[in-house]
Amino acid sequence: IEVNFPPVPNLEEVRFGTPLNQKFGKDVLARDLKFQGGYTPGSELSRQLVAYANVYWAKKIASGKACVLTTEPVDFKTI
Repeated sequence: IEVNFPPVPNLEEVRFGTPLNQKFGKDVLARDLKFQGGYTPGSELSRQLVAYANVYWAKKIASGKACVLTTEPVDFKTI
C-alpha cells in the first residue's frame, strides 16, 4: 500500500522547527513511540522528525504493531 500525505503538520518548514511541528513531536511522536529522552531541541527525534513520523503513521495505519523498513536514519532501539 502506498499512502501519500505529509507526515508532519508543516512539512515545508520541518528543518526550522516550527511551533506546530514541535508540538507534534512532543505531544504525539514522543508519547506514542515512547521515545527515550523525549523531544528536546537537538535530540534525535527533533533532527529526524519526518523519519520518526513515518514510523508513527505506519503503526497507526497498521492498527498496532508494524514492521517498518526504512532507508531513513531511524534508531529503532530508542523507540
